[in-house]
Amino acid sequence: MAKLTAQELQVRKNKLLRVMTGHIGAGSKIGMGELYEVVFNDGYQNRINDTKLLRRLITELRFDGVPIISSSARADGGYWLAAAGSELESYCENLKKHALKKLAQVANLKKTALPELVGQIRLELENSIVRSEMKCFICGSNESQWRMTYEKHLCKECWETIERLKIFREKISEERKHGSKRTGRAAPL
Repeated sequence: MAKLTAQELQVRKNKLLRVMTGHIGAGSKIGMGELYEVVFNDGYQNRINDTKLLRRLITELRFDGVPIISSSARADGGYWLAAAGSELESYCENLKKHALKKLAQVANLKKTALPELVGQIRLELENSIVRSEMKCFICGSNESQWRMTYEKHLCKECWETIERLKIFREKISEERKHGSKRTGRAAPL
């Protein structure tokens, strides 16, 4: 399949959502092959490689809050929308179990305890959230290096500019003092 534009991707995503509304509950699931054919108006040659885009669109819809459930069982796998809260809860619990297994692998590879790793990840997430919400008070940029002054966040460039202005102001002030001592009058601006 040729690379799709952002607009074409959005069209496919909308079509996928429309198709999924006809498959509510585990009893009315749709297989990946059939779903691919309906959404892309084409068949696939390779089940794994050719259906990557479909899986990506499903993931995007999930991030948008659409409760698409899936089962990878060979005989009875497919996709459907959750019909009841318990169906969604069960699926979410399954996702958490898979996530914890992967985190346990990371902990073992790093030779650290799982709770310690989870604590580190939590701090990293909190820091990334705080950084993503921080904008420079002056220019509005999202730089990675920050300074605090007067309870305002400043990017490095704006901070350095303010520091240079302070130095400049101090030099002007000194020059005025020395000018008034030498000539008896203030130095011009």
